[in-house]
Amino acid sequence: MIDDLRLAVRRLWQAPGFTGMAVATLALAIGANTAVFGVADAVLFRPLPYGEPDRLYLLRAVNENTGRRSTAVARDSIELIGREHRGLGPVADRGPSTIVSHTSADGTERMSAVTVSANYFDVLGVDAARGRLFAQEDAADPGGRAVLSYNSWQRRFGGDEGIVGRVVHLGSRERHIIGVLPEGFIFPAEFLLFPYGLSGAPEYVTLSPPLSARARRRPVLNPIVRLESDVTHEQAQAELDVLLGPAAGTASPSRIVLDEIRPVVFPVATSTMSALVAAAGLVLLLGSANLAGMFLARARRRQYEIGVCIALGATRSRLARPILFEALLIGIAGAALVLVATSLTYDILLRQVPPMAYGDAKIGLDPRVAVFTVSLGLASGVLFAVAPAWHLRRLDPLALLRRRDGRTERRAAQTALVAAQVAIAVVLTFGAALAGRAVVSVLRAPLGFDPSDVLTIELRAPGDEPGERRAFYRQTLDGLRARQDVLAAGAAGALPLDSTAPEETVTDAAGDAAVGIVHITPGYFDTIGVPLLRGRPLSRSEFDAGGDVAIVSASAARALFPDSEPVGRTFTTSADRRLTVVGVVRDVQQSFEDWPPVAYAIPETFARDLRIVARMRQQAGSLADTHRAIGRTVPGEPVTVRRWADTISNLPQYRNRRFQALVLGGFAGVALGLTALGTFAAVAFLVASRRREIGIRMAIGASRSSVVRLCMQRGLFPVLAGIVPGLFGAWWIGRVVESRLYEVEGQDPAALIVGTVVVGMAAALAALLAARHAARVDPIAVLSAE
Repeated sequence: MIDDLRLAVRRLWQAPGFTGMAVATLALAIGANTAVFGVADAVLFRPLPYGEPDRLYLLRAVNENTGRRSTAVARDSIELIGREHRGLGPVADRGPSTIVSHTSADGTERMSAVTVSANYFDVLGVDAARGRLFAQEDAADPGGRAVLSYNSWQRRFGGDEGIVGRVVHLGSRERHIIGVLPEGFIFPAEFLLFPYGLSGAPEYVTLSPPLSARARRRPVLNPIVRLESDVTHEQAQAELDVLLGPAAGTASPSRIVLDEIRPVVFPVATSTMSALVAAAGLVLLLGSANLAGMFLARARRRQYEIGVCIALGATRSRLARPILFEALLIGIAGAALVLVATSLTYDILLRQVPPMAYGDAKIGLDPRVAVFTVSLGLASGVLFAVAPAWHLRRLDPLALLRRRDGRTERRAAQTALVAAQVAIAVVLTFGAALAGRAVVSVLRAPLGFDPSDVLTIELRAPGDEPGERRAFYRQTLDGLRARQDVLAAGAAGALPLDSTAPEETVTDAAGDAAVGIVHITPGYFDTIGVPLLRGRPLSRSEFDAGGDVAIVSASAARALFPDSEPVGRTFTTSADRRLTVVGVVRDVQQSFEDWPPVAYAIPETFARDLRIVARMRQQAGSLADTHRAIGRTVPGEPVTVRRWADTISNLPQYRNRRFQALVLGGFAGVALGLTALGTFAAVAFLVASRRREIGIRMAIGASRSSVVRLCMQRGLFPVLAGIVPGLFGAWWIGRVVESRLYEVEGQDPAALIVGTVVVGMAAALAALLAARHAARVDPIAVLSAE
């Protein structure tokens, strides 16, 4: 074995060109898989950070008519489950995330916070990294005790071991820190991404306050339960249906279901990353097929030596072992090259991945990814060594010594390998074309508003009284409009595309939202560039008085008043407000999801903070200037200023598609390069095996162009043979892509044509280069050698 290893090292050392190309080819194939696995491992394969996570489920309300899932479940249903469901343990819940201020020696910062029930971490089976987590006795002072996230403890408090027991001013009051959550903990709910604020990973947690009579009418958010040890998911769901069936009533389309944790925590990654893992696997197969072809061509050049060895008594296994060692050495070298390159570039690569793909999961080049990369290198080495090693078993030493090998069989193997490469390349190029068209389609979709030169300004309004908060927004907007670099300013409770639910709704006969009500201030439409179609805008006096007037979008006007002029008509909202329509505006893209038509009204109670928008003059002052100006207006309050166009371009609907197009485009580029290399090697192998025939043809008068055509015909046959299964594979993969990738249409004939033509042209160019090289064969030299 040691001698075989030395022989393998010597052969690779004596062929640096072959060795370098083989290592580079395998590194490309393995590198694609390592980059994808670094993220996929965290979201698809690594155990979730809970005790027995397979027994944890989220309770969701599903509309049987539309299939839409809601994180809000009626409190009566939750209490009924807690009392009477025998297969489920206690129900735990968490409140919505909020942004509060934290004052420290470094100034005032914004922190994300969340409230949970006292049994929340017990149900999850989570222990504290420092101190302890909540217990039932803490409910006596729910807001006075807090638990920090591990990242917040490290970043904001420097990992101070004395943090437990300290009193810290968080939000509007002082909190007693009782513990720190473990590193890598993820809240089992949708990844909370605030497009106009901070990432939704809560930085500290407090207990939910006691429920008032009004709060008891609100639904429970993100309830989570744990199955009893002797109960299956199917049994628990069946009992849930029986238990809640009569309570739901025949008129309600809602059904309570048990949802698994992982698809909820990583809603985009579960589909996107699994599809990209499959694409990376295809790249690995393509690279292995390419290297197998290179080894076959290399064996062709050494066939006489092999014949001599067999004739002298060498066994087939003795001849195959050095080939296997060569392949393993190349696999190890390729894996090592990938690990070095990935460690140097992983942070750069990670910036291209949208946060929605991995949420709060910790990703990076860790020992699991390193072991995966090395294992992949070794497995790939064995895989592409199979073909030449197997071929040794069928060689005839007498034919080899007479320089007549089984060329038909060998060409068949080479043809099959090239055809497989072409088929894989067609599928990957088709997927890249699909993702590219998806990017173009979403970029070309009309928004209905103009975010260019608009800043979004987030701050927390002081006070709790509506009059105080109304005066705060009036003063802040007046201060902005007084600036010379501001053309217009306004505010809204839900900006377009920010995924914020409307403050109020108008329901239809079935109880569904027919129109959503967004709270705004005067000047909002001028700021975001939405024209008034008819009627008049809102006035400042109406805002100061909290007037019951509204402006409806064109689609909301059709929904509310299908047969009459909307201006002057009235309608009633879910908050029992009777609003009079004073104007109609153009429709805007309020959400990428299924949103009802939108109407706009002046806020009455300011239940949530408004987001301020300001249209700036082109080439106006910097963000820092505006930041300081708002800071002077509201001293002590943290202010966040962003360019609206940048924020929108980083939304998941844009960034995820760009990410998919980037990754699949990279995979397709690697596939095209490997396919071209494989085709070139196949034609070069054809030339090497038929060098004598080509020399004779040219000696009796064949022109160089006819030799080129002959080699092109023979070389492109496996390409054509691979395109046909590639088309079928692309058609099938298109159906899978449509269901797996993020909002991508899978049936696209244009993308199929593009994928086929691009792969065909790359292969044809490689075949042409090899054929032109064959046409330079010197017939005299060939015949002299014979």
